[in-house]
Amino acid sequence: MTKIATAGPEDLQLYYVAESPFASKLLFAIKELGLTDAVSLHAVSDPPPAELVEANSLYPLSAFVPSLVTPDGTLFDSSVILQYLDSLSPDLDGKLFPPADTRDRWLALTHEALSKGVMGTVMMVHQQRARGAGDRVLAPQEERARRGLERLAEYEVPDTGRTVLDVRGIALGSMLDYMSKCEWSSGWREWEGGSTLGPWFDEIKHRLP
Repeated sequence: MTKIATAGPEDLQLYYVAESPFASKLLFAIKELGLTDAVSLHAVSDPPPAELVEANSLYPLSAFVPSLVTPDGTLFDSSVILQYLDSLSPDLDGKLFPPADTRDRWLALTHEALSKGVMGTVMMVHQQRARGAGDRVLAPQEERARRGLERLAEYEVPDTGRTVLDVRGIALGSMLDYMSKCEWSSGWREWEGGSTLGPWFDEIKHRLP
């Protein structure tokens, strides 16, 4: 696949729902990588118009999963798009991901997957609460989110001194930001692991888009 080092807005187009935390994660990465001028942003409804989905080969199931239209085709899912965006950066010191086929790469992908899973669980509980679901129904999901946060706190926190936060920092920062905005999870600092992650989040939250 050809790398696009100087792509313009007509080359890369991100379609997303503004309320999607997965889209927020991509906007964070775009800002950190200095690609703001290279990606044209399109906030859409969920579901988006069928003709828009068809014309751009967008993710067909939900606009909460972002789609990036590129010269090489349409990509979807925030984890896939993060790796594509990272490939556009020529600066080895400004990469989101460690080199391929290294132990650090697999650990970074694992960390990102857990942050993504917790964020997805928080979003699901938030949406179900808005629809009137009760505490008994939601308690198991809420407990899963708490366990995920506790596990993330066991990892070494991402380096805040980097010019570009790595993928672990992007994923974790986006997750904690979203949790802070959802009423039911806004007290995450009081959860197990919250006292470890809270100071780290305070260091990077000014970098969020």
